[in-house]
Amino acid sequence: MTSLIWLGIWGLAGSLILTPIVRDVFRSYNVVDRPDNKRKLHPHPIPRVGGIAVLISYFVSVYVGAPPQANLSLVWTLLPAILVMFAVGLIDDFLGLKPWQKIAGQLAAIGLAYGSGVSINSL
Repeated sequence: MTSLIWLGIWGLAGSLILTPIVRDVFRSYNVVDRPDNKRKLHPHPIPRVGGIAVLISYFVSVYVGAPPQANLSLVWTLLPAILVMFAVGLIDDFLGLKPWQKIAGQLAAIGLAYGSGVSINSL
């Protein structure tokens, strides 16, 4: 259990550090979501692909934050679901997906996660 707590701490720290860096890099390359006064109502352009920082933080937390004796089998079995969710977000950022396509991709990732043993038994 303490291994998962440390992984969470490393993941949070990595996200807090990397998100502003990724934001600034993609803003400088003009990879932003522009308001269109229809669906996108934000007041100024917002950088896309923030999921890159989260994905990198995931890998950094596994490689740096996990103690050598930790059993990380669940972390690795979740990798396909994580990559599908990342791909759905990335494709949506660059190409734009219809809502049903995005939900279908997210449901596929949920199915992969469930298939690898993740379940919620109570709330």
